[in-house]
Amino acid sequence: MLSQIREEKLVEQSIEATPRYGSLMQRRAAHKSLGAKARYLIRDTLKVAGHPESFPPPVAALFYVNLDNPEAGGTGHTIRVCRNSGIPYAFQDEWGSWPV
Repeated sequence: MLSQIREEKLVEQSIEATPRYGSLMQRRAAHKSLGAKARYLIRDTLKVAGHPESFPPPVAALFYVNLDNPEAGGTGHTIRVCRNSGIPYAFQDEWGSWPV
């Protein structure tokens, strides 16, 4: 369970990465459907930010994206959080050619 302080920090990071989600985040407690959407975005931010009591931030992230619009939707949000956090990332056109 996240503390209220930790959740608010994740909300701030989420809004920083995707400013257009600001009103959704601010109204998440007032509307059930907005709350559900906000929780998914906060979860995606948490995956990048880590949680001091549970798990560290990742050292890198690999994404499978629509290469014509890689920053669309929730995956795009997570990519922007990685960028803001200094977490290196790669898309399938890069990691797909790595030797196994």
